[in-house]
Amino acid sequence: MAEAEQHTTVESSDRPRTEEPRHEEPSNAQPASPQAPPRKRPRLDLTAEPRKRGKTMFGILVGTLNKAKDEDAQRSRSEAARRRTSLETKLQSKLASEQAEIRRQGEIKKSRSLASRKEDDLGVQDSVLHLTHKIKPFLSHFLTTSDMIPRRATEPPGAVPLSVAPPVAAPTVLYYLPAILLPEQEAFLMERQEATAAQVASEQHAWKDERKQGMEEVELLRRRAEELATGGDVADEVEEGKAASVQEEVASATFPETSVDAVLSAAKVEADDAEEEALEY
Repeated sequence: MAEAEQHTTVESSDRPRTEEPRHEEPSNAQPASPQAPPRKRPRLDLTAEPRKRGKTMFGILVGTLNKAKDEDAQRSRSEAARRRTSLETKLQSKLASEQAEIRRQGEIKKSRSLASRKEDDLGVQDSVLHLTHKIKPFLSHFLTTSDMIPRRATEPPGAVPLSVAPPVAAPTVLYYLPAILLPEQEAFLMERQEATAAQVASEQHAWKDERKQGMEEVELLRRRAEELATGGDVADEVEEGKAASVQEEVASATFPETSVDAVLSAAKVEADDAEEEALEY
């Protein structure tokens, strides 16, 4: 039994060995895909000291930006306040000048209106007096139903005629002229004509003086209106120049040339980019 086992062992040892096919183990490497995934950017694990130094630098940068922002805001507030005060003063001056101009225009209009009204009144009165002075001498040659003609003293007393009796009421005055006048009627008409002529002459003389005085007032009012209008033309030109300058200042105050917020936002973006680069490298 032992000999058979030894013989089998020898035969197996003398038999040439045949190489068995090797089966390669599947590797973990996968074939490259047509689109490789995006490679993540490696980040270094910084220690506490560099990170602290980066935060300190960023804090200094932010503090500098905030300080510049505060100084710019303070300067802007002071300049804006000074500009606002100057603008309010100029606007008040412009308002006062506009009110003065309105009053001046009102005075001009009032003076011209009074002059025209006064001249019209003088014209109407002149026409009325001219017609009255033309009619009165003509009517003085006629008797009226209201005339009280005195009787001659040589006539005997008798019944008083109705024409010379005291009127009971105020009747309508009628003008008449008898074909043959009595002596007392002729004397009465002569006295009336003389009195009418004297009255007309006196009224004409008084009206001449009154009309002259009225025309002087009209000329004075018109001269005053012309002076106000002439003096206002120069003032209007000056006020137009002032108004233009005020509008320019209002525009400059409303639309500033630079924007502080925009500058600070841009600086903050640059600071963020610088921090990212410092962390990467």
